[in-house]
Amino acid sequence: MGDNTQGMPVEGVAAAWEPRDERLRVVQALTIRYWQLIQQADQPAAVFKEFCQALEASGAISLAVSGDLCSIRKPSIFISNHLTVIAPLKTLVNRTYSPPYHSLLLDYLIEKYTHRPVSHISINPHTISPLLQREAVRLGFLLIDRNMTPRQWNVLNRQVANALGSGRHISVAPEGHFYAWDGIGPFKRGFYHWATKNAAEVIPVKLGGFETLGPTLEFRFAAPELASSTVSSDEFVRDIRERVFGGEFGLRLL
Repeated sequence: MGDNTQGMPVEGVAAAWEPRDERLRVVQALTIRYWQLIQQADQPAAVFKEFCQALEASGAISLAVSGDLCSIRKPSIFISNHLTVIAPLKTLVNRTYSPPYHSLLLDYLIEKYTHRPVSHISINPHTISPLLQREAVRLGFLLIDRNMTPRQWNVLNRQVANALGSGRHISVAPEGHFYAWDGIGPFKRGFYHWATKNAAEVIPVKLGGFETLGPTLEFRFAAPELASSTVSSDEFVRDIRERVFGGEFGLRLL
């Protein structure tokens, strides 16, 4: 894709400023460039993929992937620790917002190795910017509110079922919000119900290195877990959190 952005205004992007770290300056420049391309694209998912490829090829970050992703054949539910973004990369929306590189790169790798698209469940950013909401929807995100009504949960459950039924993976951080870089908070139980109702495997993922955005970013995929209606949601969720995220991944249980 040619670069036709030179000299053009970038909607939703603050005036240019530079982090001190050269790596972060590279990431910032690519983010600003591709943010405009995504807005202009008829197929934003294809441009998003180019963005992730450009980040990987830039040398600013290195993606360290472990686990047998290539053996995943069916639409699955990927659950990861919930991370946040670092202040030097808050370039969008008057320097108040940064793309969630942890979830974007996770979804990129899932699609790259399993050859299936991903629907990521994320908090609706409409209070930050309607523009962010629009682009998230166009990229296939399933957006939720902090305080969901029963009706909204029913809508989300249908969206998840439709996504899995159409061959897409689901990606979600069951903590709901950020607790710590090296720890993990309590889990919400939604992924258990989606797994049992849709016969989908649950695949835990540890994300690491994002407190400095690299240079090496860790994506560690554990073996698939099978949810069963004979095991309660509390028991299943607690077991994965303690045995996999705490024991296997070595994250502090908060």
